[in-house]
Amino acid sequence: MKHFFLSGFICFLYCNILHSQIQGISSTPVFSERGGFYTGPQSVELTSNAPGVEIRYTTDGTEPDSVSALYTSPVSIIKTTALRARAFRTDTLPGEIITQTFFIDEEINLPVISIATDPDNFFDDQTGIYITGTNGKRGDCDPTIRNLNQDWERPVNIELYEKDGTPGINQEAGIKIYGGCSRTRFPQKSLALYARKVYGKGSFNYQLFPDKPIYKFESFVLRSSADDQVSTFMRDALAQYVSVKEMDMDIQAYRPAIVFLNGVYWGIHDIREKISEHYFESNYNIDKSTVNILQSDGYASYGSASGYTEMLNFIRNNDLSGTENYNFLKTQMDIDEYIDYEILHIYLAERDWPGNNIKFWNSTTKGHEKWRWICYDLDQTFIYYQTNSLNEATATNGPEWPNPPWSTFLLRNLLSNADFKNRFIQRYAFYLNTTFRPDHLGSIVQKFRETLEPEIPRHIARWGGQLDPDFNEPWTISPTFSSLEQGLGNVNYILDFISERPGNAINHIKSKFGLTGMAALKIKTNLTAAGTVLIYDRKVTLPDFNGNFFKDVPLSVKAYPNPGYKFLRWEFSGSGSDPSADIIFSMESDKEITAVFEKSPENEPYLIINEINYNSSPDFNTGDWIEIFNYSGNTLDLSGWKLKDSNDKNVFIFPMGTEIQSKRYLTICEDIAIFRSGFPHAYDYMGNTGFGLKNEGEVINLYNSDNVLIDSVHYGNSNPWPELANGGGYSLILKSPELDNDLPENWAAFFNGSPGRNNNEVTGIPEIPGNEMWQHKIDQNYPNPCSSVTTLSYTLKSQGYVSIKVFDISGNEVLTVVSEDQSPDLYSVTLNVTSLRNGMYFYSMKVNNILTGVRKFVVAH
Repeated sequence: MKHFFLSGFICFLYCNILHSQIQGISSTPVFSERGGFYTGPQSVELTSNAPGVEIRYTTDGTEPDSVSALYTSPVSIIKTTALRARAFRTDTLPGEIITQTFFIDEEINLPVISIATDPDNFFDDQTGIYITGTNGKRGDCDPTIRNLNQDWERPVNIELYEKDGTPGINQEAGIKIYGGCSRTRFPQKSLALYARKVYGKGSFNYQLFPDKPIYKFESFVLRSSADDQVSTFMRDALAQYVSVKEMDMDIQAYRPAIVFLNGVYWGIHDIREKISEHYFESNYNIDKSTVNILQSDGYASYGSASGYTEMLNFIRNNDLSGTENYNFLKTQMDIDEYIDYEILHIYLAERDWPGNNIKFWNSTTKGHEKWRWICYDLDQTFIYYQTNSLNEATATNGPEWPNPPWSTFLLRNLLSNADFKNRFIQRYAFYLNTTFRPDHLGSIVQKFRETLEPEIPRHIARWGGQLDPDFNEPWTISPTFSSLEQGLGNVNYILDFISERPGNAINHIKSKFGLTGMAALKIKTNLTAAGTVLIYDRKVTLPDFNGNFFKDVPLSVKAYPNPGYKFLRWEFSGSGSDPSADIIFSMESDKEITAVFEKSPENEPYLIINEINYNSSPDFNTGDWIEIFNYSGNTLDLSGWKLKDSNDKNVFIFPMGTEIQSKRYLTICEDIAIFRSGFPHAYDYMGNTGFGLKNEGEVINLYNSDNVLIDSVHYGNSNPWPELANGGGYSLILKSPELDNDLPENWAAFFNGSPGRNNNEVTGIPEIPGNEMWQHKIDQNYPNPCSSVTTLSYTLKSQGYVSIKVFDISGNEVLTVVSEDQSPDLYSVTLNVTSLRNGMYFYSMKVNNILTGVRKFVVAH
């Protein structure tokens, strides 16, 4: 590949430095103006701080060399231009090439990417990657020999500017043609960008997608929208983004942009994540060496296919209708994610699937061993709303394209299991009520259209009405749309699909499984914001959820209480109640059920940061890890919760389906492999976080799925915090879950750490009355959160001087509640909080100047 040659060339240059009279490398030229968006012509000065330097420059994309234009006076920029400059001196090697693109009088509607490269890299007959040329090979879709079918990489400079002109990326990189048949059908090609150290930087260190907290990419794609560039320019990204929220799916992030090539407008391209081993490093914080990426019927494009092959052989040799075999398969693949993946493709009537555009992955990293499927290349969706793609996805004898038997094998066999079938059918119904609801999908289409529409006329002027001039396939393909009206009309076809598809999809389900119809289900709760309800492990919207579900098929509904509440029972309209939080029933007719909760302040604090290992000793390195403890009396659903430190870029998102049982622990590791090497018998842990904790002190924040702060600890590495935890082979452990974990006196150091174990057992501090600290007790205030007044209750077991004070989150005393000598008794006092600002506060109780307890509460006026 080209970059291997470059690497050798760099070595050659440095060898010459060492063995000749050449003295280093020339300095880099300085531009008087930075690249960006300008009104009217610009005059750019080029200077150098080094004596005896001459600066040479180009404006056609080529790399400046010793015969390029010599800088003698300011360069006049009268149109959009990529200005490239380089310093030369006789006794040094040429300096680094500096590139700045000046956009003159451009109407900017989207983020902008500028690619600067020698035009021959794209268009030379022998070496150009963007054309048919004379030095090519045959591709997959037509017999024409083309350069663009070669796996060639060429050097470029890439710049990214935000819509407001803020610069994001400017660096050398490699570029390839990307995509399948679309590269030979249409003149606008998709491109893949690669950061490699041979070009200067080994990554693109920038948050390419505002909706994903990823700040480093080894590669990304500039997608021409492939086959959908003739129609709407949105189908693939739209199909993937409709899954966001209710569905659990691996998708490629999306952001539309416009591209300039050597200063020439090159049209709309979609910035997309590239599915490679680096995708899983970034999205799951796991080492790429542990990843297996498969495609089609099990071909390994990265890693090994052996585990998947073994799983298929198990299915071939075992009947999945039995519980034991099905339960084993659930340890091999993520059943819920697979159901979501199948439903999305079936509902959207993906034409080029299931025998094509299939990728799936797993990892040897704990927590990621199960196979998961990846959404990509969904251009052929939202087209034919009458298509019975459910039958196609389960056919036993489909043609080679689009649904050969191997591509339907897994779903067909899984549907033989009653539990899987019920889950598949009613999960499909759930998405008909939520994700696929026409008004919801229509609003997403409208957002896509509003984003793209201002740029469409200019894109049409560049690419409208065209096919690749050498197009050579045996069927007719429409060219790119050639008017705004035509493009908007194509979007209307998507809206037609959205409105007509539900009825057709319901009929397909009924026909396939012999069902009689649907019935209406209404789910209510007696207390607003008291809890969460899941239907087949997908969250419903409360306090009132209404949806239609299939008759004759069991429906699984589960309730989880929110902090400060506990679940009591389900009440059925006209037919009694059930105390079980997890119930299963059939929808024989319309039904209304109510989840009944009650306030339970004694459950606070309900989930706390309980142990921190931030600096292991060299002799026992288990990496950085954090243990949380469920102090409540309920199992808690942590799906979508977030663990962060003081750097907003460092976020660990708890996977879908994560639960923590009452009075149980869960450890979140920076690196599972390192953690497991020290604790081979540990259980209930997950990772990788992808970030470590600071040795000098750090803030750790735990947020729920609604981004509400649940717990926070700001630990330190020196007195009054236990200093042995800073590299001395100890972890920080909370002495008791009753205590406030933001106060250093409530933490102890424990040798080698105790993940998954009761801290009181390892420290010897009793959790029941046994010393003076436990002779007295202060309870959680009620209500909490509070807006005007709240009640504090406490128990005094012996005569003493009682002090109860309120502190803000910075530790400043704001109120004194009690300060007097009292006799043994049960006490209750009312605290007026109207003078306090919204936020989190603490109150502590001391008896005879000895701390007996600390509680947190929230003021929300």
